[in-house]
Amino acid sequence: NAGALPEILSPDTGFLFPRGDAKQLSVLIRLLYEDTSLRHQMGTAGRVRVTTLFSAKHMTRKVEIAYRKILEHNK
Repeated sequence: NAGALPEILSPDTGFLFPRGDAKQLSVLIRLLYEDTSLRHQMGTAGRVRVTTLFSAKHMTRKVEIAYRKILEHNK
């Protein structure tokens, strides 16, 4: 809601809140500040998500698939 891409952010890696909602942002910041376990859990989940979904190998494969689809469509 605040400009995050759903490909990057998931419920286990971060929070979405309405743009301009400072109250909600402050609630979420306080939650993370007070909950060490949640901070570590979300940080770990975020690292796993990024290294899995956005590795060079994975991204190369996605581009390769896209090119193959284009080539098949243009036959």
